[in-house]
Amino acid sequence: MEKISKAPDKLVRAVLIALCDDSDVERKAVEYLSSLTAWAGNADSRSRKRKAESDIHICVQCKDAFYDDENVGKPCLFHDGELEVDDENDFWADHDEDCHGTIDTPEMREEYPEGFFWNCCDKPGTAEGCTRGRHRAADDTRARLKADSPGSRSGEDEGDEDEDGDEEEEEDFY
Repeated sequence: MEKISKAPDKLVRAVLIALCDDSDVERKAVEYLSSLTAWAGNADSRSRKRKAESDIHICVQCKDAFYDDENVGKPCLFHDGELEVDDENDFWADHDEDCHGTIDTPEMREEYPEGFFWNCCDKPGTAEGCTRGRHRAADDTRARLKADSPGSRSGEDEGDEDEDGDEEEEEDFY
């Protein structure tokens, strides 16, 4: 990730365009670009100097855009679990996997979240996040450091240090 963040803009743009040969990657890139464009347009109340000095990121947990210097407190609302197939409701009643394809795939989770539930809070796949914490950028090394510890999932973080160096815990809302 460090190599990408330090690469010249023209090279990063060329790599992104090449990756967009995959229509799923292109769709996601356009979604992120649209989200950032709309977010930046709504952020006119921020000073131009702040925008120039602070890096902008897309949170890997909630997909919202954020500036480094505004990522204080617990602005991110997300699920810290996984989406699982919801066999209890009738959403998949007419779905024949031999005919329509496998249900339990990342593509189906994205296209039909109402057919899944979050295992962290047992809420429907369309439910708002149940945990509040800090935003996480894809290149956030603090989140990756905890991933190597026993019993943790990749990107999972038990807490963050606040400005005073004290540990902050994430809050669950379920």
